[in-house]
This record gives sequence, C-alpha cells and structure tokens, in this order.
Amino acid sequence: MSSVDSACYAAKESGRNALVVYSEDDDAVSERTEEINWQPKLQSALEQGSFRLLVQAITVLEKGTVKPAIQHYEFLLRLLDSENEEISPYKFIKAAERYDMMAKIDRWVLENAFMHISKLLNKLDEQCTFSINLSGQSLSDPQILDYIRTLFARHEVSPECVWFEITETAAISQYSTASILLQGLREMGAKVALDDFGSGLSSFVYLQKLPVDILKIDGQFVKEVDINPVARQMVSAIDQMAKALGLLTVAEFVESAAVMEVLSDIGVDYAQGYHIARPCAIEAILSDSKARKAA
Repeated sequence: MSSVDSACYAAKESGRNALVVYSEDDDAVSERTEEINWQPKLQSALEQGSFRLLVQAITVLEKGTVKPAIQHYEFLLRLLDSENEEISPYKFIKAAERYDMMAKIDRWVLENAFMHISKLLNKLDEQCTFSINLSGQSLSDPQILDYIRTLFARHEVSPECVWFEITETAAISQYSTASILLQGLREMGAKVALDDFGSGLSSFVYLQKLPVDILKIDGQFVKEVDINPVARQMVSAIDQMAKALGLLTVAEFVESAAVMEVLSDIGVDYAQGYHIARPCAIEAILSDSKARKAA
C-alpha cells in the first residue's frame, strides 16, 4: 500500500491523468516513498523532543576590514536519529511540508530558540542578535503573530534582538500573507531577513513591496565570488540595490578568506559560512565567551 501511495503521488506531480508503475529504480517514486517513511519519524520527533537547535555565527564586515567580534547567530534545526546522529533538515523538510508538519516544527523551533536567547543574553558579555527561520507554512498560520508576541513577553526578550528569516521563494509564492506577517513582525520591533535572495527571477519585482530589512544573498553566487566575475557582479548588484533600499546584506556560503575579502571590498554587511564558523552546540557559545573573558 505504501508503494501504491508513492506511485499515486508521483502521478499527481507529473500533471495528473497519468499512470505510474511502481519501481524501486524510479527516482520520483523513490522520493515519494522516502517522504512517506519520514511522516511517523517526524511525528515521533515532535512528541519525544528529538529535534535539536545548533547555532552558526555571522560576522560583521566593513569595507576593507573585518571585525573579529561575532555579533549575530542563526539558529539551525537538526533531527537526532536513534544513534544520536544529527540529520539536516534538507533530508526531511519536503516530507514535513507535504504532510503539513512544518508549522508545528516552526513552533517547536520558536519556543526553544526564545528559551536559549533569554539564557544567552543573560550570560554573554557582548550584545548579540539572533536569527530564527520560519517556513512557508507559518506564513499562513493566523495565530503565529500572537504566538510570537507571547514568546517575546514570556521569555523577556527584546524584539530588537531577533531577526526572522523566510526564503525568497516562500515570500513571493505567498506574497499577500507573507506581507502581513512580515509587517507585523517589524511593528513589534524585530527585523526581517529574506533568505536565499537571487534564486528567483522575480526577486527584484517584489523586493520594493516586501517589508524586509535584510537580504541574505544566495550562496550559489557567493561561493564563487573570488573566481567568477559574473558571480561577483551579481553579488555587487544585489548589494548596491539593497543599499539603495536601505537594507542590510548577508552573504551565505563564505568558505574561504579570498571570498571574504572580495565581499568586504564590495561592501556586504555580514558574512556567514564555514570560514567564519561551523554550526555548533549552543553551549559552545558560552564556553567561547568564557574563554575570551579569561584571556
């Protein structure tokens, strides 16, 4: 029955009015089968608390120089398997979206991120800000704004300390609901970041209309900015356009000193990637802060 269900989903996605025969070698059917298998795992993870939050540091750039102090962190979701190995959301996010589970997962992320932010702000010497990702399904949740407002009050976190990130694709595909949510978040005092910017051709058309504060430049351009003149021009154009609109820019996938130097010369505001820091446990931030303080 599971195989039949997989074939049915594959037929629907091919445009309906089609016949799909199940085969273990069929990529589309295999993908649907994998998604079906994820459903009970994700439900169990929500019930048993098998999700985990990591953080990745984002550093500030100034043209021609790099500030060594880390001032911003992004929360990243992971799922722990039966052997406590971390599973990236890229493995299960399609299944979570198909079975309408992302909104529930977002609420788990929000609750736990706010709890950690409250603790970190009380223990860190430097004043930091934090990013929390929201999925496209949360854009359609009519209670999400009130829920977030409750979290700010319950955990005594200032909205100025938080950026909410949504992908460019989600913002454009759900423009009406996205605009309402993003405007509500900004009215609270939080900032809004548009993630993976540049991945869609309609980006520039919608950008002036979307209530956002930050553009996260898609990593496919950033990672080759030091060797590919087209990528460099693309990143430079996005940065210049953002500056014209009064927006900050963050470059993703910064994986070398050469890339970071080019981004600094262009004038990008923030850099994020393995050259800056890899995702780590939240406790590592506190340990690093204590080490710097002792030094």
